[in-house]
Amino acid sequence: MENIPGMLIAAPTSGSGKTVAVCGLLGAFKGKGYRPAAFKCGPDYIDPLFHREVLGVESGNLDGFFQDRLSMEENVKNVIREGGGEFALVEGVMGYFDGTGKGGWKASSWETAAWLDLPVVLVIDGRGSFLTAEAILQGFMQFNPCWPKPLPDELKRPGNGIQAVILNRVSKSTFLRLKPLIEERFNLPAAGYLPKMDWLSLESRHLGLMLPGEIKTLKEQLARLSETAAETIDLDLLLKIMGTSGLKRGKEKVENPSLPSTGEKRLCIGVAWDQAFSFYYRENLRMIEELGGRLVWFSPLEDERLPEEIDGLLLGGGYPEAYAEKLSKNRSMAWSVKERAEKGMPVLAECGGFLYLQQQLMDTGGKLYPMAGFLPGIGTGPHGLKRFGYITLSPFEDGLYLKAGEQVRGHEFHYWDSDCCGELMEAKKPESSRSWPCMIAKKRVMAGFPHLYYPSCPQIPRRFIEQCRIYHQEKEKKDGSSHDGRKSDFTG
Repeated sequence: MENIPGMLIAAPTSGSGKTVAVCGLLGAFKGKGYRPAAFKCGPDYIDPLFHREVLGVESGNLDGFFQDRLSMEENVKNVIREGGGEFALVEGVMGYFDGTGKGGWKASSWETAAWLDLPVVLVIDGRGSFLTAEAILQGFMQFNPCWPKPLPDELKRPGNGIQAVILNRVSKSTFLRLKPLIEERFNLPAAGYLPKMDWLSLESRHLGLMLPGEIKTLKEQLARLSETAAETIDLDLLLKIMGTSGLKRGKEKVENPSLPSTGEKRLCIGVAWDQAFSFYYRENLRMIEELGGRLVWFSPLEDERLPEEIDGLLLGGGYPEAYAEKLSKNRSMAWSVKERAEKGMPVLAECGGFLYLQQQLMDTGGKLYPMAGFLPGIGTGPHGLKRFGYITLSPFEDGLYLKAGEQVRGHEFHYWDSDCCGELMEAKKPESSRSWPCMIAKKRVMAGFPHLYYPSCPQIPRRFIEQCRIYHQEKEKKDGSSHDGRKSDFTG
């Protein structure tokens, strides 16, 4: 069976240059006429957003906490298939071996590379050092993250899977001096380098990189970065390394039997999408579509009202605090959201979407503004990083979308907080005793700070779509009983 070429870009620590290297390589390969598909290890939304919106490359998340090995493989195949990608370029998360828990390697870049049988290219920040770069590499080649236990058979790989090195923030002369030393000592190719680029401004904000529309010259900077990468990194060598990938391409996708049959109307699901709301797991949206939903995009910032035809609503995360005044001034949209929710429209809201449904929200300047007002609570900040990391959520009792005894996995990462976070479920940290209550339910709305990963609990999107179908039928019944020409109560 044919393999999918690919590689994972890893680093010793965050801030070593993984994102810069991946963005540069994606642009360089595109410039050579290739069609890469990009992936980000971990739960981050922003790097995949960069890949798609700025570089025009299909992208997805790979996460060992959310996904098992088989579902991770399937996710790669889906993104490759949907975007017509020729190979997979995966950006690691944190340090290569860093995963969940205290000192744990689960859900690390190392585990992801081993699961997918991808070769690894290690990016080492060489600024201010010389032979130390060799010492770092030697440690990586010899390290056993499972020590004192032996490596599990499925994770055993020569040299921890590392097949090449890229040096970041070094001069050409430094690279040329280090290259033969690395290659002779480790029998490992030094695939190139990236110089120090003072003109490159990928600024940090909340989750990592800023949103694409917030850096004026971003595309010009990334074009220049891509040209630099094409000059200083051996792309042909990397293509050969990607060819050693052991990830099987698999069979063509079989149509999902849960999709509506020919002629059956698909349910319309509104998805909030603008600079205030843009954080969604691709896999979540794919599940909604596979279960019979047709995604309808709208902007709470710019549109006057919700789309008339929608049967359900997804309010994702984002930066509503940065646009609180504009969101508040768009009273017709806020009223539309509240009115539809009051009349029974199913809504799943996460983080920023949850704050938008509450009574008030503080902006980045400390001023409070009225929001949709469907839920109690006032969102304020910044309070420092709140309840950061992976979580498993369990309801205290049966709910509309999640029943007692069921669990869903998710992630929290936010600097804003609320005085009414809800007590519908218990959120528990992996490999820890720490837990807290969260989530609110009202009518057909479920909302809270956690970003849920639907494939970890398919019952949630299935029940959501079921409630959307019921709501759609209620609308049709109501419209059918209105003979006096007046607007239905369900039109908002």
